[in-house]
Amino acid sequence: MTTINYIAIYFLFGIIFASGFEGLMNKFNTPGREDTKNWQRVFWVATWPYCVIKFLIGYYGKDS
Repeated sequence: MTTINYIAIYFLFGIIFASGFEGLMNKFNTPGREDTKNWQRVFWVATWPYCVIKFLIGYYGKDS
């Protein structure tokens, strides 16, 4: 595999993650929620591994 393939796979997973995240936001339409901005979508696609790790730590982490 070439570097372009790895980058394409990374962004594909990022797009899937961002789509799922936005789908969850639309499903649980809470009062006071703002529409998603483009910079937030770019952040989700670019940093999806960090977001997944933070979610897992928060979900499985020790309660205080």
